[in-house]
Amino acid sequence: MRILQYYELNFVFLYTYGKWMVKHMPLVASTQASWINQDVLKLSSDEWKQVLWDPQIFSSEALRMVLFVYNQSEHQSTPSAIAQAFSTYRCKLHYCHVCAWNRETAKALYRKYAVEPPVNETGSRRYWNVIFDGDPQTPLDQHKHFYWRLRPNLVAALKEMV
Repeated sequence: MRILQYYELNFVFLYTYGKWMVKHMPLVASTQASWINQDVLKLSSDEWKQVLWDPQIFSSEALRMVLFVYNQSEHQSTPSAIAQAFSTYRCKLHYCHVCAWNRETAKALYRKYAVEPPVNETGSRRYWNVIFDGDPQTPLDQHKHFYWRLRPNLVAALKEMV
């Protein structure tokens, strides 16, 4: 799917399945990175402790991902670095798997707390920044991915648990 955005006109052209569609999109004036530090769920460290070991929310892969990032400098990493760390000589893991673990966990958290996820500039729901925060303006890794940083209350919960 290819997307062309015309912010000043409040509509988006979507090219999918061989044809163009126009979607009206009332947009709020904002900066490109307005989602930075956006924490819709605002989970306390006690709430994080409750959900971390719930297999309905955190799969074993997602929990392993969170613990890996927790043990990195400043509790941050990129999806490509996580994928590389989890890859073996028999099975190379792509960063898309890491993104999927993050997204599925976030969806489960939004369902648990009955909260609608925020919407991005194209009208899609933004799931990725529940567990993590990040800043695309910071230095990128060699794969041009920005760093995901664990939420402060999640770090506090992990410090008490680990």
